[in-house]
Amino acid sequence: EMERMLELVKPSTIQVDARLRGPTLAVEDLMRLDEGNVLMFDYPTSKPIDILVNGKLKYHALPASHGRKKAVHIEALHNP
Repeated sequence: EMERMLELVKPSTIQVDARLRGPTLAVEDLMRLDEGNVLMFDYPTSKPIDILVNGKLKYHALPASHGRKKAVHIEALHNP
């Protein structure tokens, strides 16, 4: 039964978002954004990033890299 269920959900996709807790952006700055601009936040790399799955908070992670790609390292499961 488990194998059958896995076969049914395999083709599904999920939305995964990584969110910084705390940084804000003034509306004035947002309106001035243009292609090629870089947003810099006063956000320490040691502060966890929230990882949401389909809009629900599931994990806490730290910034990382994997080869030449940006990544996150899962530090903890979210316990509501």
